[in-house]
Amino acid sequence: MSDSNQDDIRQVVLFRTGKLWEFDLARDSLKRHNIPFFFREESLSGVRMALPAMPTPGPGLFWTLIVPESQFHRAKECLQACRLDVEKDPLVWDFAPPPKGKQFLTIYVWIVLIFSGLFLLWRLLTLFRS
Repeated sequence: MSDSNQDDIRQVVLFRTGKLWEFDLARDSLKRHNIPFFFREESLSGVRMALPAMPTPGPGLFWTLIVPESQFHRAKECLQACRLDVEKDPLVWDFAPPPKGKQFLTIYVWIVLIFSGLFLLWRLLTLFRS
């Protein structure tokens, strides 16, 4: 196999984001410039899968664009022209909920943890009373 064919086979991550609008913008830009790509959804738990039919933003979910290594620099220039930060590494809250949404999710998690702890404590007390 020649080196040029080997470069077409190797795939590299070009862009990763938790914002669906950024992902759509990047994907459309690559389509317009006829750059081949593959996309997938990733989570903080390490699960990687092909993009679902209806992607839903949430904490710890990211969408990734992967291109052939030979097209990487051209694709990177294409995304930079769209003013997308291709160097960033998204964090848990990258999907950018509004402040009230983030506050709601934080309160919800604390409530679930407190009730789970109280239930566990109650079960332990009833177990040792018997």
